[in-house]
Amino acid sequence: MPAFGAADVAAERSVPSFSRDADPVAGRSPDEKLEGACGGLAGTCAAVIGLVAVSGANGWYPVLNPLTIIPDPLIGAAVGCVAGAYPALRAALLDPVEALRR
Repeated sequence: MPAFGAADVAAERSVPSFSRDADPVAGRSPDEKLEGACGGLAGTCAAVIGLVAVSGANGWYPVLNPLTIIPDPLIGAAVGCVAGAYPALRAALLDPVEALRR
């Protein structure tokens, strides 16, 4: 998924159907949540596989607490939402013509 910059948000705001009162951040948040959740899930899977591999190589028993594994995709979704909302919010505060010049 491509990253959205100030020019993209400015182009949306310059279209008459996209009013100045509409929230440009709200339209992007489902994508960022999904990407963040997928990243959190992939990171969790990599960590579990690494733990099992290192434990197996050393003859240890892997011990996993589900309370530390389950919220990881949710944390990833929250980080993805913030990371996607900040640039869109910053670009939404710019004048559309000025943002297109940059």
